[in-house]
Amino acid sequence: DEDDHDPAFVPVWDLELIKTRTAGFPYVVSPGDPLRTSFDLTVTNQGANPAYAVSVTDHLPSGAVYTTGIPPTMPTTTQLGAPVAVFDAGDGTYEIDALAPGDSVTWRIELDLVDTTLTSFENVAEITGFDNNADPDDVVPAYVTDIDSVPDSDPTNDEIAVDPGNADNADN
Repeated sequence: DEDDHDPAFVPVWDLELIKTRTAGFPYVVSPGDPLRTSFDLTVTNQGANPAYAVSVTDHLPSGAVYTTGIPPTMPTTTQLGAPVAVFDAGDGTYEIDALAPGDSVTWRIELDLVDTTLTSFENVAEITGFDNNADPDDVVPAYVTDIDSVPDSDPTNDEIAVDPGNADNADN
């Protein structure tokens, strides 16, 4: 008896980014109020495989700057208690060293709104890349893709979710 077929293994990666306004910061500011806001960024690995070197870019809107003297507080453990390193490049880009399936990591950024002529602004973040292993020197294989989104650095081509459970790139 001859077996003429082999089962195929199809790896699945699915990374989600949810960005929410930090509780306690006003949604609307009035004249005379401090023009500062804060956001929490959460990346969750919804896939079946670990993700490495997960890159996140926060596209800072015109008229806003990262709050001087208040660097983001980077977590040292994930939601499930695994050790994690989140690197802050200081320019709105972040890299998560590794994220296991079903796990997530959250960090906070603060912004000062310096252009007082603006009546509103939108701050968007997105996942801009990831790897299938911890070797930074190898080439990421073509099959390593997110199952329901394309990591890139173009903030204009993403679905923006008002309900963060419905998209992989979100803003508030």
